[in-house]
Amino acid sequence: AVSGLEATATTTTTGTTGTTTTTTTTTTAPTTATPRSKRQHVDAVLLDIAKILRVREPSPGWGRAVLQLPANLTGPQAVQAAASAFRQLARRIHPDGREALREEDELRCHEAIAKLQRARLQVQGRKKNGGRS
Repeated sequence: AVSGLEATATTTTTGTTGTTTTTTTTTTAPTTATPRSKRQHVDAVLLDIAKILRVREPSPGWGRAVLQLPANLTGPQAVQAAASAFRQLARRIHPDGREALREEDELRCHEAIAKLQRARLQVQGRKKNGGRS
């Protein structure tokens, strides 16, 4: 069992009537929140990758589905939301920010990141030309 943390403060005051010493002890409850385990994080990454790869590209609204955007966003709002969703999803699944996966899952991750990029471009109304957008 984890016990609480204690902090003790002692204050001494000297006045014309004598010296007064006050001691205060404060106990705080232990924190029960534990960080997500590595296994839970890997499972969440694999789930995100599967959600991205599950969407069929030529279907209507596929870019919004991949980026998990609402259908009612249009114009500059859609462009901004697509960029933001892309960054957030890419950060969650990118190899630099997580534990290494099995080789086959790493390949699926790279496919998912490429699909995220295509989805962002599709929602923003841009086409990819020879590696340039």
